Amino acid sequence: MSVNSKEITATFTKAMNADSITRSTFLVSDERGTLIDGDVDYRASDMTAVFKPANPLSFAKTYTATITTEVRDVAGIGMLVDYTWSFTTAIDKYPWGFEVCYAFDEGTGRIAIDSSGNNRNGTITGATWTTGKIGAD
Repeated sequence: MSVNSKEITATFTKAMNADSITRSTFLVSDERGTLIDGDVDYRASDMTAVFKPANPLSFAKTYTATITTEVRDVAGIGMLVDYTWSFTTAIDKYPWGFEVCYAFDEGTGRIAIDSSGNNRNGTITGATWTTGKIGAD
């Protein structure tokens, strides 16, 4: 199993029937048991099922993923029991509630990149980039 900000994966030990790996057989739910909307795909090249959430998962929350017994291998054999695992997403590097966050670490140019994830980039006017020091002595 693997999780990143864009997808959750489950890798099988043998080739699977791609048609059996769907939104109803690869489930992801939040802490309350509410199913997370998303798309499911199967990569035959590395025998991996991929769940791509329709919206970003919340930070610092526990989610549960389940591969159900309806998943079949290429011979048509299903799993005997559901396979379930849990994972917790990381804490955002910026506190909740930030509308915008500029680190001013671009080093060049006139654009200050918004690190909050809200895509509110700023324009730098009347400033000169210099080599500085980050952190305390």
